[in-house]
Order: sequence, then structure tokens, then C-alpha cells
Amino acid sequence: GLRCIIDFKTGLPEGVFQRLVCLAVTHSSRQEGSNQPILSKQSAIIWFGANTQIFVQQDCRNDSISWKAVNASNDEAVSTASHYLQVMNSILFKINDDVMCGGLHWELRFEVEEGKTVDYDTAE
Repeated sequence: GLRCIIDFKTGLPEGVFQRLVCLAVTHSSRQEGSNQPILSKQSAIIWFGANTQIFVQQDCRNDSISWKAVNASNDEAVSTASHYLQVMNSILFKINDDVMCGGLHWELRFEVEEGKTVDYDTAE
């Protein structure tokens, strides 16, 4: 699947990654068949149902968070990526509204090949 990079132009504030993971785990717990998440300080694997995993990683050097949706059945891969782009975006907007008072600014980018990215508008 495509890797989505959330690039925080004004820097990645402390705690945003952890909040994003917590809200994603909450969403995951509502999906039938989800496994327990695997969490570490700067990365997480979160299941959304039995077939979909989201790999989330914080990159402190580049003030970014990246994530990638992987579906066990490739038939649904495109619709899965599109759906979880909406889910992750919704989580970011919730964090921005509830915690950051609208002060969180980011740009969505997609890795099209190793080391090469395009912004959301170009990818659309």
C-alpha cells in the first residue's frame, strides 16, 4: 500500500502522535475482529477488523507522522487506503479542534516510490 506522510509544517508538538495512536486504537476497538495493538514509543501497529493493519510511525527529525494501511485481501486495498485516509484525517481534525485550538497545521503527502513523495492535491 501507499505510505501517507503527515508533514507538520510548524513542527510536531509533543503528544500529538500519542493522541493520534490513542484515538486510532479507540476506533480499532469498535471494529469486529480487531487484534490488540502493538505499541512502542514512536510506532504502532493497529488492526481495524481482522484483515486491515495500520502501521503508524513518528519521525521526530522531519516533524512528521507516517502511516500505511495493509489489507490481507488485496481486492479491497484501494478502498481500504481511501477509507483510512478519511479516518486518520478525521482523527487529526479532532486533535486540532479538541486539544490544539486549531493551531496544528499539516500537509498530506504520499510516497510514490522510495524517497519520492507527492502532495495530496497532486495525488488526487
